[in-house]
Amino acid sequence: MRSEEEELQQLGAGVRQTKGIAGLIQGEVEEQNELLDDIERALGRTQQGLAGAQARTEGLERDPYTWRKFVGLLGPLVLLLVIALFWLRHLLLG
Repeated sequence: MRSEEEELQQLGAGVRQTKGIAGLIQGEVEEQNELLDDIERALGRTQQGLAGAQARTEGLERDPYTWRKFVGLLGPLVLLLVIALFWLRHLLLG
């Protein structure tokens, strides 16, 4: 009878320990789920931003006026850079 009580006590201790471990695992799973939810929300925001950027980009590549503005700004900048390099070379090399 006494050995049965000891076995039941040991079994009860094992069950309590298992319950404690299960509680820790549950807490960890809940924490991981929260992290996954955060990642999912961030991914959704990123996808929305990417879709907006793609829409703006598609509009730019079809609009010839935008390309004319880009080339109109780029041309003078390149010319200014060439003049500045020529002037700098002239100053340094004499």
